[in-house]
Amino acid sequence: METVNFEQFLILIQTPGWWFYVVLGSIVLNVLGSFFSWLLGNRIMATLGWWKKRQDLENQEYKKELDDLLSNPQQFKMFSEEEVRLRLKGSEYLGKAFFALMLFILMSSLFVTPKWLSGLFLIFGISSWFLQVKLFSAANQKERLLKDSYTILGRERGRPLDKDGP
Repeated sequence: METVNFEQFLILIQTPGWWFYVVLGSIVLNVLGSFFSWLLGNRIMATLGWWKKRQDLENQEYKKELDDLLSNPQQFKMFSEEEVRLRLKGSEYLGKAFFALMLFILMSSLFVTPKWLSGLFLIFGISSWFLQVKLFSAANQKERLLKDSYTILGRERGRPLDKDGP
C-alpha cells in the first residue's frame, strides 16, 4: 500500500467517486445504526420485563414472609436467631476467605510452591468470599423483614416499640 501525501489527498477528494463512497458509507452506517439501536431497544425492553417480573415475584414473596411473621409470634424469635446464625456463618467465611487469599499471596510471591497448590488457595478464597457475601445479604434481608414487622406491629398497637420485640 502506498502512502498518500496531502496534495494527493486533496486531488482524491475532488473526484466524484470518492464522494460517492462517502455517501454510500454514511447510508450503510445509518442503516446499521438504526438496526442496532432497534435491536438494543428490544433487548433492553425484554430485560426490563424480565427484571420487573423478578422484582414482582420477590415483592410477593417478601409480603408473604411478612404476613407469616406477623401471624406467628414464635417466628420473631426464629428469624432473629436465623439472622444471627447467618451473620456468624458469614463472618466465618469472611475469615476463611481472608486467610486463604493471604496464603495464596504468600505462596505465590514468597515461597516456592507448586502452582496448583496456590491455585487451590485462590479458588477456596474466592468461593469463601462469594459465600460470605451471600450469607450477609440473606442476613440483611432477615433484618429488614424484622424491622418492617416491628414497624407494622408498633403502628397497630399505637405505642412505641419495646426493645424486646413485639
